[in-house]
Amino acid sequence: TMPAKDVTLVANFKEIEEPPAELIGIEITATPAKTEYKIGEELDLAGLVVTAKYDDDSTEVIEVTTDMVTGFDSSTAADEQIITITYEGYTATFIITIIETEPDTYTLTVEADPIDGGTVTGGGDYEEGVKVKVTAEANEGYEFINWTIGEEEVSTDAVFTYTMPAKDVT
Repeated sequence: TMPAKDVTLVANFKEIEEPPAELIGIEITATPAKTEYKIGEELDLAGLVVTAKYDDDSTEVIEVTTDMVTGFDSSTAADEQIITITYEGYTATFIITIIETEPDTYTLTVEADPIDGGTVTGGGDYEEGVKVKVTAEANEGYEFINWTIGEEEVSTDAVFTYTMPAKDVT
């Protein structure tokens, strides 16, 4: 009903809001730079890119955190280990390898100083962590004083066990 005066009639509109895009999956769009590990190494996710895919064809790169990752175990060798990334109920996987490596080998050289002072045994090539029995026997007219590495005294026992490659004396 039109009143007996001028009137401004306003038509109000509201923009229709599209429902938010719905996540329909994730995919690994770049695997990590490191996919081969030695036993005991930590997982390195550098280079990993995980992308979320939505029902409106949009995508978004996801920041991967360690709590999203399962399946990594570097305690034993594995030709194929499946690593799973989980994000909002969706998963994506990539494969890594855990290789068994040979222990490092070190050379233990034992020397008498002076050379005429006595005989020493125990030198050779040994794997890391091996305990080596070394002995020093003084020649007539000499007495054993100590074992040293450089200027540092390692033991005052003529016979002792040396742990390779460290100076751990038992």
